[in-house]
Amino acid sequence: MATDYVFLTGKGSWIRPEVVNEWGKWAMVLHPDAASLDTIRNLQAEGVKNVIGKDDDGYFVRLSRPAEAKFQGQLKGLRPPFVFDGTKPLPGGGYAPLVGTAIGNGSDVVVKMEVYTHGIKGSPGKKAKAIRWDSIRVDNLIPFQRADFDETMGLSVEGLDK
Repeated sequence: MATDYVFLTGKGSWIRPEVVNEWGKWAMVLHPDAASLDTIRNLQAEGVKNVIGKDDDGYFVRLSRPAEAKFQGQLKGLRPPFVFDGTKPLPGGGYAPLVGTAIGNGSDVVVKMEVYTHGIKGSPGKKAKAIRWDSIRVDNLIPFQRADFDETMGLSVEGLDK
């Protein structure tokens, strides 16, 4: 089966397209809009294992892309997810890349996901369906804000280096 794609929209958080996490993946969290939540539920009905959770901001799903994957028995490196600036359309179509910009929680995003099938370990001939983060378009960037190191923190950190 050829790879298909789905597009999920909503609010992104913990978006890390440039940093591989401790599980060897680029990852993010999406709080999908209603239509995308339905799309995710339909994919789950087809066997996709991504879990829908719920927090104070509503429903969410964790999306990721491994840094490497096995293809026909060979381990191959994968590229990181592409990131595009939805506010900068290009004259020939598409969008300008968004590089080196930390994306803050609550940014409005469109996430392109690869939908593919793969073999199941220990079950020859059986297949499963999965999704993999391909790219993201940031339509409304919320700048990432680091916490300021204030005087209270300075007093609290005092002596921790001993």
